[in-house]
Amino acid sequence: MATALSETSVRDTSLQETTVDKTDNGIVVSARHPAWLRALWHYDPNYDYDLEHHEYDEFHTTDPYYIDSEVRLSPTPEHSVFLDRAGRNLETFLELRGRHCPITREVPIQNLEALPAYPGLARSRYRIEPDLAMWPPETVIAPDRAVSWREQGAPLLVLECLSPATETKDREDNPVIYDLMGVAEYWICSPSDRHPMFGYQRTDAGEWVSVAAGTNREAWSLVLQTRIRTDPVHGFQCQDPATGNWVDMERNLQAKGMEIGRAEGMEIGKAESKREALLDLARGLHPTPAEYQAFVRELDQAPWTEWPDIATVLQRFQR
Repeated sequence: MATALSETSVRDTSLQETTVDKTDNGIVVSARHPAWLRALWHYDPNYDYDLEHHEYDEFHTTDPYYIDSEVRLSPTPEHSVFLDRAGRNLETFLELRGRHCPITREVPIQNLEALPAYPGLARSRYRIEPDLAMWPPETVIAPDRAVSWREQGAPLLVLECLSPATETKDREDNPVIYDLMGVAEYWICSPSDRHPMFGYQRTDAGEWVSVAAGTNREAWSLVLQTRIRTDPVHGFQCQDPATGNWVDMERNLQAKGMEIGRAEGMEIGKAESKREALLDLARGLHPTPAEYQAFVRELDQAPWTEWPDIATVLQRFQR
């Protein structure tokens, strides 16, 4: 499989970092964990941190097994909020375009042992859990959310949210693995303005080439066939080719609500006009008070689309 990645671009991160520590007697030794992790107030040198799959910040973590002082830290809010909005915006865009592609969030892809070996990349690092993955329309995702590369194949598009704990894997390991898997497009995004969106795309010739957003934070998606961007407020967005607007789930729902409200208002107006016309007709035919009240109750109890026409009212009250 063709790849645009250099074999030397994949770094062995088995020690996580090449920085050093000093023991009490001044002996210099390799650090087991990176400096940013050791600086955290809850750092535990004896804990087996899973830096490839989880984030560890000052007050948040995505690791469900990490507990400090019997207090479990919660998932990083910025990361979670970004992914929530990205997933909803992508689903809204696909809905507007009439495409029905399953989307998974943070679901491990299994059976990667069948992938070819890659020089410099240890098999133990062939582990993938995309933050967001968009699959071909015919893909069936099991109820337990398990996904097998051997059975389901590769996602069409993968979106990763950059974080300090997973940056090396997102930038170096994942592009190689997604290339070997046959992923069509891989984007690395960030909630922060400091990191512009960049990624990899598979060309018509099968080459896996690197791409990056321009100075306007926008790029062209071959899979979605539209422009995409990361916005400081709305997160990851796709441009609707039909309108030129950037698709946002919340604004789309608001527009739908206004449309429904206008339609309902028109229907209410029609109902009120028809009711007044029927009542005026009935009063002009001089029914008895009991007959008129019965007629009013019938109108109130039935949908306005089932109300009688003029001929029926004339036949009912003419003597």
